[in-house]
Amino acid sequence: MTISLKDGTALNANIRYSTQDHLDVQLYDQDGRLGTDIRRIARADIASIEYEKNFVMTVHKYKWYLAGACGIAVLIMVASWFSKDEISQWMQATWDFSLMIIPLLFGGVFVTGFVGALMPERYVAGLVGGNSRMSNLVASLVGMFWYFATLTEVPIVEMLPRLGMGKGPALALLLAGPALSLPSILVIYRIIGALKTLVLCVLVVVMSSIADLAFGALF
Repeated sequence: MTISLKDGTALNANIRYSTQDHLDVQLYDQDGRLGTDIRRIARADIASIEYEKNFVMTVHKYKWYLAGACGIAVLIMVASWFSKDEISQWMQATWDFSLMIIPLLFGGVFVTGFVGALMPERYVAGLVGGNSRMSNLVASLVGMFWYFATLTEVPIVEMLPRLGMGKGPALALLLAGPALSLPSILVIYRIIGALKTLVLCVLVVVMSSIADLAFGALF
């Protein structure tokens, strides 16, 4: 996309992170390759943002129509391939799982949305700055309970080091987050019981902390 600033500067960049007041962008070089440096731009300095016309943006433009077509296709396949009893069991299992997961998911997304905008950098640096055993342990514990969707943990972990998080704790969050979450812990507890679930959680936290201490010491 092309970001035009009020001083006349035009930047060919990719938006990596957005807040109410700033955009963190990654600039393209002259060869059209995405650079490594991330630049923060105040929204007050931006005159306009123009998105390039390509296949990805075209698909994004018609995403709701494509989603609707896929939904209709799923309904047709369900009606053709499954009996009424199977559909009833499927819907009941989906409803039970939704009642358990959706409140936690909405709460997790709500909290995550406020982390970058409202959390003072000194708090992040104080809790998980550097590569101490305590900072890695705190990051592993937070990652164990925090719900990460499949592809959201990377941008979240990318954001936190800019707020002062150390490299070791960032990896701790990246390792412990996808491994466990509060919804998965609740499901695992129902299947294997409290003691085995506790042992699993302790192993995830301990092993993540050890790996992150080594990573922080090396890098």
